[in-house]
Amino acid sequence: MGKRKDSEREEKFEEDIVDVDFDFFDLKEDDFLSIKSLLRQMIGADSNLFNLSSLAQLTIDAPVGTAIKTNDEEFDDVLAILAITEVDFTESTETGKLVQYWIKRTEQNPDLNRALRKIAHNKNSTGLIISERFINMPFDVVVPLYTLMIQECKARNINFEYILIPSRVYTEIASELNANPSQPKRGTSQEYHLFHHEDECIDQVAVAAGNFKYETPVDETDSRRAFQENGILPHGHLAIIKASQLETLLAKLSALS
Repeated sequence: MGKRKDSEREEKFEEDIVDVDFDFFDLKEDDFLSIKSLLRQMIGADSNLFNLSSLAQLTIDAPVGTAIKTNDEEFDDVLAILAITEVDFTESTETGKLVQYWIKRTEQNPDLNRALRKIAHNKNSTGLIISERFINMPFDVVVPLYTLMIQECKARNINFEYILIPSRVYTEIASELNANPSQPKRGTSQEYHLFHHEDECIDQVAVAAGNFKYETPVDETDSRRAFQENGILPHGHLAIIKASQLETLLAKLSALS
């Protein structure tokens, strides 16, 4: 009887698998809302501190950018994006506001904060990579996205000295669902986990990298309880790499895929 049940589960699982064809597209105005949504996800809890509409338009206007979508005309949402644009350190610009925000939030990470302040003070030629994707989009899309970006930058003679790459990480928290009120609460683990596998490679080639707490209070969520025992507490992450390390980064990403 047990084997029959297992077989039924496997058949049901196979029936739930849907084959979807993806393709790569240039960014366009119709992608505005999708990109805005991905920016909100990328920046995390502090996305309310920025003009996401302006950042979405900046992303669309980026000299190099690629979106991944399905070939379904009825579903035209952007599922993944990788774009690079130049950082304007002027504090009134959207990229300038992001840099000032990161300087403020990384004060507890001296190496990262010092590197960021130095780049901003010297106004080094700096690119900002905007990279985000749906949670169920596989890591496999990352290598072709980075490959296209590097090729297009070379073709258009786009050169930077440094590149900023924002992302997100999380720590695990003990869930209070089904908790025994008489038992003392367990705390939050200080071990950081990656949302995106590519961040491991990015940090390996980074001049400086680190995590930071959001300015906006974050609710400890039990949303991942469907997959694991603990809940999660998101944090921001920022890496600074030299543009000359992009080829090395791509090799490391390729080795992971």
